[in-house]
Amino acid sequence: MGGFKDAYGSPGRARISDPAAVAPLGGGTVNSTGGRDRMRQARARLIARLSRGSKPTPQVGPASAAGSHKARAGTALVLSAMRIPFTGSSVPLALVGALAVAAFGCAADSDPNPTTTGNTISTISAGHVHSCALDAEGRAVCWGANELGQADAPGGTYTAISAGYDHSCALDAEGRAVCWSWNDLGQTDAPGGTYTAISSRTNHSCALDAGGRAVCWGPNGWGQTDVPGGTYTAVSTGGLFSCALDAGGRAVCWGYNHSGQTGAPGGAYTAISAGEFHSCALDAEGRAVCWGDNYNGETDAPGGTYTAISAGVQHSCALDAGGRAVCWGANNSGQLDVPDGRYTVISAGGGHSCALTTEGRAVCWGANSFGQTDAPDFTG
Repeated sequence: MGGFKDAYGSPGRARISDPAAVAPLGGGTVNSTGGRDRMRQARARLIARLSRGSKPTPQVGPASAAGSHKARAGTALVLSAMRIPFTGSSVPLALVGALAVAAFGCAADSDPNPTTTGNTISTISAGHVHSCALDAEGRAVCWGANELGQADAPGGTYTAISAGYDHSCALDAEGRAVCWSWNDLGQTDAPGGTYTAISSRTNHSCALDAGGRAVCWGPNGWGQTDVPGGTYTAVSTGGLFSCALDAGGRAVCWGYNHSGQTGAPGGAYTAISAGEFHSCALDAEGRAVCWGDNYNGETDAPGGTYTAISAGVQHSCALDAGGRAVCWGANNSGQLDVPDGRYTVISAGGGHSCALTTEGRAVCWGANSFGQTDAPDFTG
């Protein structure tokens, strides 16, 4: 087993001294199948509770002030990397360690060489540890982590696709929302109807219908699916929040706001993207504007004008008018190291990024612990 990795296959900012030495809940060892199953179940239960708005029970024992501070800081970092909000309550350190090993896993090298497909695709989406794309015929293909079936795209033809954390969603040729994989919180229970846009992130998804109404589904513990009334032109799901652009180009965000990620600045925008704990948009002049958590510089958008923008977990990316990709924020797995080229679509994921070249080829780079940058050939 190598060094500690975060949930996105990157060298994690949340580290503990020796995750492998932490006994999983219920006993057993980290490498045993039973131990991994118990840790995965514990992680699922905690995420489910927090997604519904429940807080973990404080259980950290007495400690010195310095020790308590370090424990709380470590807990916050681990939970943050796992996309779990830290409310100030403590959780068992053994639980944090067990969850860290279960969710983050053992070390695996990031991919120093970006993967490029040899056949044309129409769009691409980078999820947390998997990626999805549509080929020129509208067929969905996903790759990377698939322990819950998030890469098992159903047959059919689609017009849009979005890779989330443990699930994926797409719009079929008739505009119906189709979602697949883990459904413990209703994240794949897409409501009936026809839609023009769709977005998936951690445990919920949103879509726009033909009349501009936004519909969201999945857990709602932080109000992430409580769409404000109005009509919208774009929608994007974040960690435990969502954002949209109204008919006047104003950014509207709702849900969890511990880092100011729903505090959209005033102005008119042409594009918006909700990340894990931050958000980004393009203003009317094409300038990138980001807000929310800036732990890794993910809201420090460089100057210039852009045509597309995408907020990931701890990094963000954009395309300039010439099709050049620019990324900023965390770079612990090379997710900012954009390969030379010209692109038409860009997507920032967990610890990796993907883009579509002007020739219609998929290019992915960054963390590759689960094969999330190994884009397959899109054969006809």
